[in-house]
Amino acid sequence: TAKSWAKAMELMKGNPIIRPRVTRNDVHRVFHREAMREVRERGQQQAGDGGFTIGISRFLSLLLDMAELIEVHAFTVFCAVASHADQLVSERRSREEAAAMGSV
Repeated sequence: TAKSWAKAMELMKGNPIIRPRVTRNDVHRVFHREAMREVRERGQQQAGDGGFTIGISRFLSLLLDMAELIEVHAFTVFCAVASHADQLVSERRSREEAAAMGSV
């Protein structure tokens, strides 16, 4: 969703090379363009509260588009996102455990 994409961009901004190059408008424009492409290709309607969604291949394509837009090597962008993987996994596990405890 757009919210997940914005979160990925915030994580990327932790990289000092990327931070000064990324603008909020660029982030929204790139996601919106890709989401509209998905809508046109699949004939989807906007998904209620979840907003527009894209698949993993489109997400990876967005990362490449952002790298080109902000004029950094794609490796820099992928490393900036991947450097947060452990943190994101542990956060997700914590949420899932809390939800499991709440439903018991």
